[in-house]
Amino acid sequence: MPFNKIQSAGFDLTDNYAFTGTITGAGSNSFVHLITTTVSSAVASVDFGSSYITSTYKIYKIIFNGLTLSGNDNLAIRIGASGTLVTSSDHIKAGFADSAGGTSYGGVSGSSDTSFAFGGHHENTAGSEVQSGEVILYDLTTSNGNKTCVYHSMRVGVSSNRYDSKGFLRTGSQQCNIVSLLTTGSANITAGNISLYGIKQWRNI
Repeated sequence: MPFNKIQSAGFDLTDNYAFTGTITGAGSNSFVHLITTTVSSAVASVDFGSSYITSTYKIYKIIFNGLTLSGNDNLAIRIGASGTLVTSSDHIKAGFADSAGGTSYGGVSGSSDTSFAFGGHHENTAGSEVQSGEVILYDLTTSNGNKTCVYHSMRVGVSSNRYDSKGFLRTGSQQCNIVSLLTTGSANITAGNISLYGIKQWRNI
């Protein structure tokens, strides 16, 4: 490439060039797709274990689409380590919800939850309500900080629709290598797509 094509603002690519070798560094901090699970029959949970939850990534993001449940229940995330999910009542939460008809639920807080329990309760006939959203998990694998979860979702129901946005904090130094998407009760997940992404490090912008 002629030097006059290289400028401080970038490359002049008005001509055609052939690149050889490997370009490294570009996009190294972007979200990396790790796995997608498609649920087509009832399962109690969708689990991501130590093959995916590692110290390689500082942030994890779960995107789910078209999830249906077998009965009245709420979605939740549980984290853990060494094959054991955390069930202690030390998950602090704050959130906001808004449903069709203008009913809002805000200022929810407390420390008695045993999981990162989401809203958007499925209330009607099994499989008739569809939920899509995303979960962002911070500092799961570190031993020197709290585990933080941010969640957004939209549930489209038979009689009403509902949007939820919540944040959670779990104190403690446990290094986690398990993430499980499940329900707070006995209902199963019966359909939907769940994708897991990771980001390696913070980027200064």
